[in-house]
Amino acid sequence: MKKLYQWIGLTLLSSLLWACASHQPATEAPENKTQSVEARTVDLSSIDNWYIKGAIGVKNEQDAWSASIYWKQRHKNNYTLQLFGPAGMGTLKIVSSGNRVTLTNNKNETFTAPSSETLLEQQTGWYLPISNMYYWVRGMAVPSIPSQTTFDKYHHLKTLEQQGWDIQYLRYTSVKGIDLPSKIFMNYQKLGIKIVISSWELPSISS
Repeated sequence: MKKLYQWIGLTLLSSLLWACASHQPATEAPENKTQSVEARTVDLSSIDNWYIKGAIGVKNEQDAWSASIYWKQRHKNNYTLQLFGPAGMGTLKIVSSGNRVTLTNNKNETFTAPSSETLLEQQTGWYLPISNMYYWVRGMAVPSIPSQTTFDKYHHLKTLEQQGWDIQYLRYTSVKGIDLPSKIFMNYQKLGIKIVISSWELPSISS
């Protein structure tokens, strides 16, 4: 995959219909409790176990692909990320357990690399900021990294600029009394990513 080039506006994303058309954001409305940014961040930081189902679309200058997504997270460095049908590749399964990351393709071939980003790019030519998405998908910035943010009147994260990424949070849903994103647009130079989350589940930490 070539190096990414120049910044473009979110107008790119308006054309990314991809397979997300068949995946609607979670229908549960956000609770819209008025909380301070600090209080909402505490609530979001307490979540590090989840199941997410939805769809993802990715587009750059040359190509585009879309996939259904299943994401099981168990603390920061333990997760299973499955992509169903990206770019004609069938099912891709990425598993992280501590310092080991593996990718299994639809031919049942398994590959390893130090990071999920490196592994996915090596095997597919596509880049996803999976490590940062651990924070971004919950509607919060990566801690200790400079960022620019805006919030709505309830102090949901509305826009985030961090590490060259421009992220818009377009919809939230309520899950166990906490508002979480269900529609996210992400843009980095000429790479556009659209995530539509149709289902959030928050199992207990012990599960």
